[in-house]
Amino acid sequence: MKDMALWNEGDWIAVVAVFVLAIFLAIGAKIAIQKEPEFAGHPKGLYMLFFAEMWERFSYYGMRALLIFYLTQHWLFNDSKSNLIYGAYTSLVYITPVLGGYLADRYLGQRKAVLFGGLLLAIGHSLMAVEGVGGQSDPTINVFWAALA
Repeated sequence: MKDMALWNEGDWIAVVAVFVLAIFLAIGAKIAIQKEPEFAGHPKGLYMLFFAEMWERFSYYGMRALLIFYLTQHWLFNDSKSNLIYGAYTSLVYITPVLGGYLADRYLGQRKAVLFGGLLLAIGHSLMAVEGVGGQSDPTINVFWAALA
C-alpha cells in the first residue's frame, strides 16, 4: 500500500466511503438485534436492508463511473479489453444476487446474508484502493482482480 502522503482524492474518497459503510452497517446491525419487532413503525430488518442497498448502489454506480478510466489509464488495458471487463463487471452485479438469494434462503438467513454481502462489498472496495506503479506487469494487478471479484 502506498504512503498516505501520496494518496490522491480517489484514495481518500474510497477510505471515507468504506468508513461510512461500516458505520451504517453497524447501525443496521444494532437495530436488527433489538428485541422490539418494529422500529419507528417499520420492521427492524427494513433499516438494515435499506442501508445495505443504499451503499451497495452508491458503490456500484461510483465504480461503474470510474472503472473504464481506471482500466485504461492506470492498468493500461486497451479499449476492447476494458469494455469486456466493464461488461463482465456489470453483468455479474446483476447475476450474483441470484446466488446470494439462494445462499440466504438455504444456509445463511436474511440478516447474515446482508451483513456478509456488505462485508464483502467493503473488503472489495478497500482492496481497490491498493495501487501499484500501474501497467499490466505490476504484481498488484492481482489485488485488483481479487477486489473486482
